[in-house]
Order: sequence, then structure tokens, then C-alpha cells
Amino acid sequence: VTKVYRDTGSGLRLERPGVDALRAAVRAGEVRAILIDSPARLTRDTDDYAALLAEWEQAGATLIVAGEG
Repeated sequence: VTKVYRDTGSGLRLERPGVDALRAAVRAGEVRAILIDSPARLTRDTDDYAALLAEWEQAGATLIVAGEG
């Protein structure tokens, strides 16, 4: 882990400072893997979740959910 992106708010809204910074870092090629402990901490909206996965895949980043095997 080289950087932690964190928000104090809930995953109800996708637009949050931590998520925005993470998305910018992925777009800039600074992040190749994203580790989260739960998809609900990222977003609770399945459409937003799918959009993030597609965005990050296109940028060459991989999402890893801790505990998923």
C-alpha cells in the first residue's frame, strides 16, 4: 500500500473528496491496484460501482476486494 484514500462520509454519494482523488490518480496512471475492504464503502449504488469498475479497467487498474477469494 502506497497511499490511502479515505472519506468520512457514507458511500451513498459517489462524489466525495477521497473518491475524487482516487479517480484522478487512476486516470493519471499513478494507481494500478485499488484495495477495498467492502464494495459498500466505495459506493452503495450498483450502477456507480459498475461505472467505476469500467473506468478503472479502461485505465489499466484492478480492483481488489479484501476477503474475496
